[in-house]
Amino acid sequence: MTDENKLNYVDGIEIKTKLRPLRIDDLDNCMNWINDSDIIGNFAHFNRTISREEEEKVLEKMIADPNTKTYTIESKEGEYLGSVGLNKIFWPTGESTLSLIIGRKDKWGQGYASSALMQIMDLAFNEYDLHRLEIGCFDSNKRAQKVYSRCGFIQEGTQRQKYMLREEYHDVAMMAILKQDYVKMMEEGK
Repeated sequence: MTDENKLNYVDGIEIKTKLRPLRIDDLDNCMNWINDSDIIGNFAHFNRTISREEEEKVLEKMIADPNTKTYTIESKEGEYLGSVGLNKIFWPTGESTLSLIIGRKDKWGQGYASSALMQIMDLAFNEYDLHRLEIGCFDSNKRAQKVYSRCGFIQEGTQRQKYMLREEYHDVAMMAILKQDYVKMMEEGK
């Protein structure tokens, strides 16, 4: 992993999180937010109540999947904040879809998402030698788009009416970053 101090100099983003591999004992923390509509309201896949048993199976599957690398986001003090992951990794071409959630509303807007995003990009490009990362969010979620953009992602397009949530279709803004863009950003300090 890149020196934390080097990551801190990118556009003033302070690295204030630690990432560790997701564990099954993270289940209780996940259950604290998984059914909170304020937190998961911007995620199309969470459109119904998730039971503890269902979430446990999801975590077990994610942990066992060689094409998924999910990390728990913690504060420097070890406080659980959420999760970030490299999903659907296609190793032959080095592509992955990112997921990111800060499951603590009291920690929103404090730079934890940007910090975790910089750390997962460092892992993706330097440890796993991936070539391309993409992430999507509802087009109306400007807060998330701002975080992704600040960390070097470029909007590539919009998938029209991609997901249905609360009986309405929603567009998804697709953003991506290439390894070469990440390397340049790190060299220049953005």
